[in-house]
Amino acid sequence: MNWLGGPHDGYCRSTSPTAYVWIRLHAARSPREYIALWQSALTFGVLETITGFAIPEHLLLSTMPDGSLVFTKQAVSRLVTTWLSMYSVERGHDDTRNSPQLDHAWETVAWALLAIDEVAKDLDRGIFGDAELATYEAEDIVCSLFTLYEFLYHYFVAILLHTQKDTERYQQRPCPPCTAADEATKNACSRRMANGWCPYTLRLLASINNQLLLRASFSPPHLRTPTEHAACTKDGCVGDNIDAASYTTQHTPQCADPTSCPFLKPSLSAVVDRLSSGAIPVIVYEHGTLTVRSAADGPYTAISHVWADGLGSTTEEGLPECQIPRIAAHVRQLKPGGAFWVDSLCVPAVKDLRKRAIRLMAETYERAAAVVVFDAGIRAYCTSATAPRDVFMRITASSWMRRVWTLQEALLARELHFEFSDGLYIIDRLVDARSAAFEPTPSAFGPIQRDLSAALCCTGNLTSIMDRGSRAFSFPDVASMLTGRTTSHPEDETVAVAGLLGVDVARLLAEQDADARMRVFLEETKTLPADVLFSPAPKLPFRGFRWAARTLRSLHEMSSRHGAARCTTEGLATEQAFTLVRFPVTRIGADEEAPPIIVADTAKSKTYVLSPNDKTRVRGMALAPNAIVAPRGALELLSGDLDSARWVNAVCVHVPGPPHDSPIPNGPVRCEYLFHVVMSVFETSPLSLEGQLTPPEAAALFSWPHVELQSITANQIVMV
Repeated sequence: MNWLGGPHDGYCRSTSPTAYVWIRLHAARSPREYIALWQSALTFGVLETITGFAIPEHLLLSTMPDGSLVFTKQAVSRLVTTWLSMYSVERGHDDTRNSPQLDHAWETVAWALLAIDEVAKDLDRGIFGDAELATYEAEDIVCSLFTLYEFLYHYFVAILLHTQKDTERYQQRPCPPCTAADEATKNACSRRMANGWCPYTLRLLASINNQLLLRASFSPPHLRTPTEHAACTKDGCVGDNIDAASYTTQHTPQCADPTSCPFLKPSLSAVVDRLSSGAIPVIVYEHGTLTVRSAADGPYTAISHVWADGLGSTTEEGLPECQIPRIAAHVRQLKPGGAFWVDSLCVPAVKDLRKRAIRLMAETYERAAAVVVFDAGIRAYCTSATAPRDVFMRITASSWMRRVWTLQEALLARELHFEFSDGLYIIDRLVDARSAAFEPTPSAFGPIQRDLSAALCCTGNLTSIMDRGSRAFSFPDVASMLTGRTTSHPEDETVAVAGLLGVDVARLLAEQDADARMRVFLEETKTLPADVLFSPAPKLPFRGFRWAARTLRSLHEMSSRHGAARCTTEGLATEQAFTLVRFPVTRIGADEEAPPIIVADTAKSKTYVLSPNDKTRVRGMALAPNAIVAPRGALELLSGDLDSARWVNAVCVHVPGPPHDSPIPNGPVRCEYLFHVVMSVFETSPLSLEGQLTPPEAAALFSWPHVELQSITANQIVMV
């Protein structure tokens, strides 16, 4: 961060950022000097308040070759670890009392975050505008300060949870919401990453945490070609997709003459014999030839890679001779005998045989003694000496982490290694780095030189791989971990993760298209979170499954808070009560613009507005809605504190049978799924809102006939 020249040295140490500003305020005679003082208070002032140290300028400021000064965060890590070590020695082994020093540090960092966010709300005006700083300069300053204190906030919370007796207040208090500062941070990083980074990767990193995004913004992207991501958008990366018709297997960069480098192939008949008998074929490379044996005959290593890196092929085609020694050298380093499995040699192109190999895919990775990840971007930028924070960033940003197939391959691995430019790197080293960042030693918090940035290895899907162990995976787990992953073939999604949930791959492969496979996947999974009902994602077209999302990746925010449900060929049966709101049949014509449905509860003077998520699904439906299903307690939640619940996800349904004002029979209520809605509330009758709404709002409210709420009943449901 460029230093604006705020006064610091020559003053006594301050006990608060406010006092820091007060004793220096006389020196700020211009808007430029005032913003410099603000920057100094939000760095030296806050850090002196936290640590109690008098911090000289030379400790945190560095001179660049052009003579300019910059604030360096590396020194902050050393400063904070020194303070933590002193705190630990002072506190000793007493874990029965809370520490006012740590608690004060935590509160000070929270204050700093809110102060930064307040200034970030108006970067073009405010103190930055008065100082005539360009927007990009203001965003860079906010980005540096916000990421520093956001990191320290989470770090202090982690330390407090480890060391304090009363931890409830730290668990229940999230990081202060800093929307403006967060947006400025993402803008600053995005601007720096416009040098070839994939917009989709940028969005994924930003969704995990700002520390990863910031690290990536100061790092070069891995590009297979200069224009690899030219057609990518924030909604998807096309650089990882391959066209089977034009795909070409690549030679290694070190290959002296690719034109004369032959392709090595295993015996097709040997591979076929093993697949036909239900065995997994593996390869041994010796004396320039490839020998096939069965996986059951000894330990082997499985290779995980993305085809976009050029290692894709089939048994019939084989791999370039220059690629084989590279694979063999790594696997011999891990396990005696050097046997390995890679799809490029062990999966034939013949359709029936390919299906046999795919049915064995989960078993192949689960039985392997080790799994080695080959990714060109990870290999290009990582060595055994690379800092853990950079290893974490490179793996998270890699093509390997963006593909659907590699999730199962990683989660089932007994040992997971990555190919770096100077050898193999086991993922356990990242686990150790994360643990070392948080765990206190008997006498101190660790070496003064410890890199606190290792603590950022605590969020994102990579941690699910790091913590995989022997855990069993649930449907929400798998859907969440598929976030951000893509595939060249949508129909592969369910097949690629079937082994994590015990789904019969053969049944999936018997279907050809993605929707049919999703239906089978849900039937095989059987128990689902009832939350699937309330997803706004596009739905399957099949009767009994119109409530079901078409892809697992669209269910990444799903939870199990509303209990479980049983999926059958007849529909989804919930196991706990939901809110069922019934009203007269409300038919929507084919030419309607699908405005909201208004449901009035005159007894409580409440008006609920149901806004369809997909208006094209609503128009001209054969069935008309006569009820909504919402999470239990949704109406009470909406009618209570509007600051905590302005809307909820719900679904419009048709309940066949008696009129809406008739009693509901005992037992589960059968509902025909129609469409997803966002349900919000007005505290009064919509007629009393006339004159208070904008024309579009008024049109939406008053152009649709109101339906009177007749009954609110909690019951189990069967959604078809």
